[in-house]
Amino acid sequence: MISNIWIWLANLLAILASITSFLGIFFEGTYSRETRAWAVQGIGQDYANLIVIFILLMCNYFLSKNSFKAYLVWLGTLIYFIYSFVIYAFFLHFNFLFLAYVSILGLSFYILLGSLIGINLSKYQDSFFPSQTGKSEPSADF
Repeated sequence: MISNIWIWLANLLAILASITSFLGIFFEGTYSRETRAWAVQGIGQDYANLIVIFILLMCNYFLSKNSFKAYLVWLGTLIYFIYSFVIYAFFLHFNFLFLAYVSILGLSFYILLGSLIGINLSKYQDSFFPSQTGKSEPSADF
């Protein structure tokens, strides 16, 4: 389905994001320059990141088994990381994790583009547009 390099890079992404999330949750200095509201949101986002990291790792496993459904969820997790780390990189005050934030943002974007360019969607056309042979009219299904 996709090259194993994208799966390995996604594993690296999961490691980097886990480190930044755990530091954001457990190290008090991470959000010390933010207002209280931004600090609470940052910690909440770190917890959400850990959930999405788990989903990303599960998708990596199923992607290695050539699951198209896992590929679609995997793309969604990458888009989530791009959105999340744009906020971390550009809207939080500069802190010691800035380089990690920018690295995760760039890596997420690189993996997303690389995996989209390398996929052959014509193999999965039936997943989106199933043939109508042997099926009843849509109104009869209700």
